[in-house]
Amino acid sequence: MELTEKPIRCLIAAARAGKFKSRSWLLDALTYTQSCSKSIDYPKQARVGFTLELEDTEYPNLGVGDVVAINNAYRGIVADHTDTGLLYLDVLSPMDKPCFDLLDVFEPAQRDLVAAFGKNKFTDSEIGLTSVGRWITNILCMQYPFDYKLFEYVNKKISPDDFLKLVKDALLNHKITNVEFDRFINNAYFIGHMNELNTPSLSERSIQTDPRVEEVKRKFIEEHKDQMGDPMVIEQLESILIKMDKEWLKDDHSKVFIDSLGPRGWGVQRKKQFLSIGGIPAFDNATGTMDFIPNSLSEGITIKSLPSIANEIRKGSYERGVETAKGGTETKFIFRVFQDMVVSEEDCGTKRTITVDCRSGIPGPKDFIGRYIQHNGKDVLVTNENCKELIEGKIIKLYSPMTCATPGNFCYKCCGIKTKELHTVLPGLQAIKITSGFTTLSMKNMHGTVLEIRKNKLEDILL
Repeated sequence: MELTEKPIRCLIAAARAGKFKSRSWLLDALTYTQSCSKSIDYPKQARVGFTLELEDTEYPNLGVGDVVAINNAYRGIVADHTDTGLLYLDVLSPMDKPCFDLLDVFEPAQRDLVAAFGKNKFTDSEIGLTSVGRWITNILCMQYPFDYKLFEYVNKKISPDDFLKLVKDALLNHKITNVEFDRFINNAYFIGHMNELNTPSLSERSIQTDPRVEEVKRKFIEEHKDQMGDPMVIEQLESILIKMDKEWLKDDHSKVFIDSLGPRGWGVQRKKQFLSIGGIPAFDNATGTMDFIPNSLSEGITIKSLPSIANEIRKGSYERGVETAKGGTETKFIFRVFQDMVVSEEDCGTKRTITVDCRSGIPGPKDFIGRYIQHNGKDVLVTNENCKELIEGKIIKLYSPMTCATPGNFCYKCCGIKTKELHTVLPGLQAIKITSGFTTLSMKNMHGTVLEIRKNKLEDILL
């Protein structure tokens, strides 16, 4: 829903008053609650859309941005007139509905941005149509911690890692202080742990799926009854059913949550619960064969499918235990290898490099920021500004710890400038990221895997 002038005024007032840092404010404004933190008895009739004028003598405990229950029947938010400073209580919703939905959209005008951000230098331009969720997240994570002085408004779908990268780069370039970074981390964790806002998974549509799924599945199995052990055929059916499920939830607020889970949200959780358990690797010596289980968990498990499901559970538990142990073993091994090695000098003087082919786009230009390469016979530091020009679509010569000439240790040029900026002297702490990846992957496999068919060129596989 697109917001009108009064709800927008309330959002601006709440942002300026710092209300987004309050858990009780977020719950009162964005979720269903039977009561609000503050309430008044208003002697006159009130209804949605009304604006009630407040006098300090009548309601001395109300301030700008407060969410208020009015006669236990309506909810409103206190805003102030920018010229006179008078307080108004805008009635936004009945008591059984929140003031805002996180997916509500609005387009703040220039005066709104100035009112919310003050003299922020980025308010010279409009930000366009945005959502309540983005507005609150931006101000809470990207404006409050830094006193509105640094970051632009991010008006697109963005993950916590994207926010962290912006802030991390600013910290490394000394644009923000450690105190400001701590405030950002605290705010990000604060909003990240509010499941009432961040887990919109339950709705009438999300606890079921398209009723046509059962018939589509039955017809497909009938037409391919002799091929249902073929992974490609199983994947074809699963793709059809998942597409129907996505279409079923396309306008539902739960889709935002399921999308955030990545491929597993649709390809494991939703699929197994409502569509079909699908293909499970067969418990035999044949490579590439699968057992197909047509029923979903909501339809119930048949006696015939129990052995396959038991094997799948066994496989997940076994691999989690064995691979986790393997990850731990490899971590100890890497620590033993690197325990006496340190980054001990600025530049070892070597001209040896390793060759990295970046023509496919993997790895990408940003993966080399902070590293040194040889370019036209010179040593060049890769930065945000030159990474595309130096890396994109090229074969590069990269300085690496693998070719470092420092006796028994490493140098900062081969390890990269970020190693120096972060005062990293023990490279083993970075190397264990590899073994941590093994452990994480094996733990994820216990929760189910997505069946995907990918096309590869023969030369890519062989070479």
